Amino acid sequence: MALLKWMPCAWSEYENICRYLEQHSEQASRKFATDILRLAEDAAEFPYHGPMVPEYEQQNIRERLYGKYRVVYRIRDDGIEILMIWHSARLLPSPLLGDI
Repeated sequence: MALLKWMPCAWSEYENICRYLEQHSEQASRKFATDILRLAEDAAEFPYHGPMVPEYEQQNIRERLYGKYRVVYRIRDDGIEILMIWHSARLLPSPLLGDI
């Protein structure tokens, strides 16, 4: 598998979502946590399976969808970087989180 790196803001958002879900359902929180980690690993293995993020129009910025969440990542020569986990009801930041 290619290198999988999480940007600090993406990891922080992942943890925040897990904590929020845990307030309502520990089972839902565990499922979200596990599924997102698997999705990220799959993206590292098959980075071009995710579509380009239309808001950014860059070949190397892709996303995978999980329920109401968008997992946005950047393809690098040696792997991928998870840039953000974003609720689909929110607009993505422009520019890309200060061009991480």
